[in-house]
Amino acid sequence: MKFSDWKDIAELVGLVAIIASLLFVGLQLKQSHEIALATQYQSRAEATMNLHLASIEADWLAPIPGLRNGINDEISARDINVFLWLWIQFDNHYYQYQSGFLEESAWQAQLRNIRELYSFCDARFVYEWRKKGLRSKFVELVELGEDPCLIPN
Repeated sequence: MKFSDWKDIAELVGLVAIIASLLFVGLQLKQSHEIALATQYQSRAEATMNLHLASIEADWLAPIPGLRNGINDEISARDINVFLWLWIQFDNHYYQYQSGFLEESAWQAQLRNIRELYSFCDARFVYEWRKKGLRSKFVELVELGEDPCLIPN
């Protein structure tokens, strides 16, 4: 083999190595971006949940449009704040699951909890009010299937 043939092979190997390195760096940047987005979402969810936790402790309720006198006959202000907190928490869990940061078995447990919370018909008004602040993909997941509050007993 001639020297020029070895040179061509070495250049080809070098080119392949550079392309592979660039692909690796690109994947690392994408992963770092996804982690940063998940961290930001987690931080925003925590801030909102802390607000609701403080409201729970104070037994205070922000006005919810359409809710008579701040609370209804069945559910206290504390309960409403707990439901608000839970919806934000579950939306965050779904986002973490979609981003690959929550394992399947943990997500399945959360999904059962979401279904149970959605079946509390007396508290459905809390979800209806809160859903405008939840991610649309999460709302679609929650409302997928039969609505237990519309099924006659």
